[in-house]
Amino acid sequence: MFAVVLAGALRAGAQTPDPALEPGFEVLEEGRTTLNDKAVAAAQDYFRRLTEQHPEKAIYFYDLGRVNYYRCEAGSSRDDKKNVERALDEAIAEVEQSLKLNERAVDAHSLLADLYRRRITFGSGMIHGPNYGPRLKAGNKRAFELDAHDPRVCASPGKAVSQRAVWRGC
Repeated sequence: MFAVVLAGALRAGAQTPDPALEPGFEVLEEGRTTLNDKAVAAAQDYFRRLTEQHPEKAIYFYDLGRVNYYRCEAGSSRDDKKNVERALDEAIAEVEQSLKLNERAVDAHSLLADLYRRRITFGSGMIHGPNYGPRLKAGNKRAFELDAHDPRVCASPGKAVSQRAVWRGC
């Protein structure tokens, strides 16, 4: 009996996902796994509309940033440097906007650090490293401060503090 009451209380306290995100997630997943330009563009259009309709929702900007991160990956696979750089700059701006709306979003801090890492490695590290290196470290640090055991923080590729993540128990 206690277990049933506890399970009901946990479900009642859990946040329900935003139903507006589901159609976008389906297209985003296809674009993420295939890096198909049409699927990624459809996801970008979907999340861009959401940000225009609801500029107060941090999660919409975060997901639009994720879409543009996948645009970077798709462009990199075709050696399309011009579009990769544009998508990367858009992704950084969108995730920064997400953090302006919700500074405590662990996943946004983690993604932003990954985007800064990608920005440093895109082109010449000597040019971008001094500008984005401290931002990358600050983003990783803030993500760990908020939740050092979050899987996205621990498993995110290219973490400058990956060894410290292992030591912290991720």
